[in-house]
Amino acid sequence: MTYVSRQAIVTKFIGPTNTRPSRVKATCEAGSITVSWDHRYDPENNHDATARALIEKLGWRGEWVSGELPGGGSVYVMVATGSETVIRSTLLKREAV
Repeated sequence: MTYVSRQAIVTKFIGPTNTRPSRVKATCEAGSITVSWDHRYDPENNHDATARALIEKLGWRGEWVSGELPGGGSVYVMVATGSETVIRSTLLKREAV
């Protein structure tokens, strides 16, 4: 498990190319992940799902909140929850379609 150390996750939409579909990339100091766009989701849910995938990849636990960035994309930050380390935020409770 990587220590979070007050890292924020930033997500960014990446448009399609001749060889690749649309994607969302989630990045933080500890790493990144790119997830193909899921047309069953709206933009907010695509960004949330990508942030969730990075959080799970890094083995992080905690309560997360999100907000939109000027110019597009989203940012996700962990909220201090004391000694409890259960993911409880709405972001991480959403069920995959």
